[in-house]
Amino acid sequence: MMPALVAVSLCGVLIALPDAQAQASETCVKEARAALEVDSPTAFGPEAIVEGPKTIATVEREELANIAKCSQCPQTPFGYQYPEWEQFKRLIRPGDCLMFFRSNPCSWAHAFGSEGYVLVREGRIVEILATKIQ
Repeated sequence: MMPALVAVSLCGVLIALPDAQAQASETCVKEARAALEVDSPTAFGPEAIVEGPKTIATVEREELANIAKCSQCPQTPFGYQYPEWEQFKRLIRPGDCLMFFRSNPCSWAHAFGSEGYVLVREGRIVEILATKIQ
């Protein structure tokens, strides 16, 4: 049996996520990483970052904070990519994994790095929203 996953809340309080939630989170990370490796084997692997699953609200809050640094950009989540984000959101179904990814450092060093969000359903990529590409 997996132990409960421990996390820190926004208030700095330690909380334990139920085993089922921790296991679902781990499954999403494994499935997303595997799907990304199949899609782009030279850019993904152990050094790539895959985080999540994330909620739509969390992604929008994080991306709005990022875009706030750009005074010339539309102040919406993802800025100029907001229409693409709206399309991406419409694809999300219950049970899907919405994950953040960043390809491995080698991919960035060789000018083919990418970062963004991937929607994974049953171990397969449904859609990718790239927020940074090289």
